[in-house]
Amino acid sequence: MQTDSLQTIPTAIDSSYNAPIDFEHSMHPFHDELDSTFVESLPGADTVVAHTTPMIEPWETGLEGEPRPMQPGNRSSFLIIIAVMFVVMTFNFRHFSRLLKQFSTEVLKLRKGRENVFDEHPAGDTRVLILLLIQCVVCAGILLSSAICRIVIGDYASMTGPAVGLVIGACALYYLFELAAYNVVGYTFTTPGKRKQWLRGFNASQALLGMGLVIPAVLVIFYPEITVPAVIIGAVLYVSARLLFIFKGFRIFYDKIGSLLYFILYLCTLEIIPVIFLYNCSCFLVSYAN
Repeated sequence: MQTDSLQTIPTAIDSSYNAPIDFEHSMHPFHDELDSTFVESLPGADTVVAHTTPMIEPWETGLEGEPRPMQPGNRSSFLIIIAVMFVVMTFNFRHFSRLLKQFSTEVLKLRKGRENVFDEHPAGDTRVLILLLIQCVVCAGILLSSAICRIVIGDYASMTGPAVGLVIGACALYYLFELAAYNVVGYTFTTPGKRKQWLRGFNASQALLGMGLVIPAVLVIFYPEITVPAVIIGAVLYVSARLLFIFKGFRIFYDKIGSLLYFILYLCTLEIIPVIFLYNCSCFLVSYAN
């Protein structure tokens, strides 16, 4: 029975493992990847079959790994900070509407005369106020350090735990300095009642600021690509809180046209120069930590 030579390969195969020169050129550009070339010539037909075996890397070598970019959201220290802030928010959520109203009143309104002893001040308000002030300091430190590391320096990896911790410490010292300076100014230039109202307005403005800075602080940790808009939002909130507090201070201290000079000196001494000093110190601390 006669068989088709194109379908059946006879027993005697003309094989060659060394391909002719012209065959190698005909396989270009694939001949560099050929481990061996097996050529079968089928009798009775003008047909050539080439078997190629690609080069395979040994399993011991594998592929070279690429380092994963280290983001603040991957660090346990930042996760602990975020968890504590959310616990504080959860703890204060049932008091949120009442505290928001109370803090807004203390920032915007100015009581005439002595304070009423029958005013409602729940015992837990002081504890909640302290927690919100700590939250404000932590969030401000995170936003300031992210602005320095990612906008000024331009290196995401420089936002490490020690760097952020040092900036948060600087923000805490800045708050304590402001509190002491406002006490001295209030004691010197106004009555004890108005000084107390002024300090309450300052703490209330910082507590409201702490509520507003939580979301931008979380965003810069887990989404570094939106650092710029998050920092801008934080800066707008900070300036708004400061303007409300400054406006209340103007209502307290302004008496006549001569007092305007003292108020301008107050703005330069306590509202402008310390912020510039805090920024320069934070830049130095970030460079020192890295």
